[in-house]
Amino acid sequence: IGIFTAYQLRITALGYTSNEETKWLNISDAVNDGVVFAVRDHEDAPHETIQVIEKEDQTDDARPRRPISHLRHVPNMYDRGPWLNL
Repeated sequence: IGIFTAYQLRITALGYTSNEETKWLNISDAVNDGVVFAVRDHEDAPHETIQVIEKEDQTDDARPRRPISHLRHVPNMYDRGPWLNL
């Protein structure tokens, strides 16, 4: 029970649930593969969205974008900081 509790506290402090852990691991792999970008639909778009653009599709996608180099640059809307997450 102690290991389970420690695990749950850790992932809660990180800002995700056990159901989301696999999703964040997949996103981390995609960031490491260089296929995650902050994309604008056009030059004057006020906001960027985070999207995966596979390597074979990157040359065909002309939208303005910047590569995401680390998982910390991918926003997690549920992460309010370790203490508030608890």
